[in-house]
Amino acid sequence: MKFCYFDESGMGEEPVLVVAGIDVDAGRMRTTRKDWADFLESLSRRIERPVDEFHTRNFYRGNRLSRTIDGNERAEVISAILDWLAARRHRITFSAILKSRFESLRTAPYLKDLGTPWSAAAFHCVLTLQRAHQGLKGSRRQTVLIFDREVAEEDRFSELIKYPPDWSREYYDPPGDATPLDTLLEAPLFADSRLVLLIQVADMVAYLLRFYAELQEGLSQESYPGERKQIEEWAVRIFGMSLPGSLRYPERCPEGACGIFWDLAPETLRR
Repeated sequence: MKFCYFDESGMGEEPVLVVAGIDVDAGRMRTTRKDWADFLESLSRRIERPVDEFHTRNFYRGNRLSRTIDGNERAEVISAILDWLAARRHRITFSAILKSRFESLRTAPYLKDLGTPWSAAAFHCVLTLQRAHQGLKGSRRQTVLIFDREVAEEDRFSELIKYPPDWSREYYDPPGDATPLDTLLEAPLFADSRLVLLIQVADMVAYLLRFYAELQEGLSQESYPGERKQIEEWAVRIFGMSLPGSLRYPERCPEGACGIFWDLAPETLRR
C-alpha cells in the first residue's frame, strides 16, 4: 500500500501555484515519520524553542522562530532534508499552475469541471499517481491520499475524486472494465500538518518548486546574489526524485485532457 502526503505553495498573491506530494510505501512509513520527528526535535534544541511544525516559507526567509539561524545554516538544513528524502527513496509528484493562464482558460470545458487552480493541480497529481500505480499488483497499487487542510476546497475535491469527469480516463488509459481511479483506496483525507509530519516535507517541495518557477519565469527576483543558482540546484534535485515527466504530461495524448495541464504549467516546470 502507498500513502501520498500533499501540500501546496502559492495560495496567496503569488503568480504560481504548486501542489506537491510525497509518495511513500507503507512499509517505510514508520522510520520516515520517526526521522522527521527527530529532525524537528533537533531543530527545537538548536533555536531553544519547541518546533512542532516546519514551515518552509518562514524557515527559508528567516522569519519567526528561524530568525536566530543565519542564511547559510538554513540553506544547509534544506539541503540536508533533500539528502534525507533521497536516501529514503520516496518519489515526488507535483503539478504547477500559472494562475494568469488559468484565468485566461477558465471557460475551457475541462477547467469548468475542476473549478479552481488548487483543484486542478491536486487532481493532476492524482491522475499522475493513478498512471504510476495502476500497473502494480495486489495491495501495492492501493493508494491513500492525505492533504493538508484546505477547507474551501475539501468538499468539492472529494466529490471530484468520487465522481471524476469522463475525460479524465484519457489521462491514464485504463482497461475497458476498470472503475475510475481504481488505485485509490478511499476518498482523500484532509489533516492538520502539525499532526501529519510528512505533509511538512511536501510543503518544502512545493515551496522550492514554486519559487524556482517564479525566478526562472521572471515573476520574482533574487533577494541576494546567487539565490537563483541555489534554488535551481534544489529544484534539480527534486526533479531527480520525482515521478517521470512522461507520467505527468503523457506524450500519447498531447491535446484534450492531457494537454490542459501542460497548457496551465509554467514552461520551466514542464520538464
